[in-house]
Amino acid sequence: MSEQMAIYILEDQIIQAKALEALVTNILHSRNIYNETIHLFSRSDELLQVAHQDAQLNIFFLDIQMNNHIQAGFEVAKEIRKTDSESLIVFISTHTELVLTSYKYMVSALQFIQKNVDFLDFQKEVETCVDAYIQQKENIKTKSEYIIINLKASSIKMDINDIYFFQTEYDHRVSMVGKNFKREFYGTLSKIEQLHPDLIRVHQSIIINKKYASKLNYKTHLLTMRDGTEVPVSRRYYTQVKALFLT
Repeated sequence: MSEQMAIYILEDQIIQAKALEALVTNILHSRNIYNETIHLFSRSDELLQVAHQDAQLNIFFLDIQMNNHIQAGFEVAKEIRKTDSESLIVFISTHTELVLTSYKYMVSALQFIQKNVDFLDFQKEVETCVDAYIQQKENIKTKSEYIIINLKASSIKMDINDIYFFQTEYDHRVSMVGKNFKREFYGTLSKIEQLHPDLIRVHQSIIINKKYASKLNYKTHLLTMRDGTEVPVSRRYYTQVKALFLT
């Protein structure tokens, strides 16, 4: 996986959202980090639309109460966890009585931060979360796994975590599709399939990176990847693909 991750803030009060953005930015700059992307959302549906398309590890700061719905943030976290089990989730609220409720949603939240505390205490809590995010990025760098695809006159070295799937095209061309890229080359899926245990065949013409398989439609036999792409699963490989969602 590439080290590009992002910070998401869900807050329907624009002044508070901007204040949190500024605080996070200052914390990052104090650690000599200047290239982070921070996304602000005031509506949960807009955040979820982006979150479900993003296959990277991120950190989400979620206000619990949104538009008078007192537990909206919990519902958003639950939706995020349907396709993302690893990103960091932080709840922020004035409703301290909801701390125990957060555990009932079983979303493995990193922290519950109270809004109505002294600013220095609030800042310290946010710093702890941002530092956990930074450490997560460092861990990802050390876990990068590369595969080498040997071609006739050259070779391609790729981090397996950046690849979503391979698909054969016309004239023995193979398309390699990943986050924000598509690359074509001449090759065979049979050789690619042997390069890493996370690469599994789902169709005669398609190999996927199984860690990005999000949802399988048992009726249509369409497999949805975490970026929203749908690929067909043939009868021959259906059982092994289905097993991914039963373990």
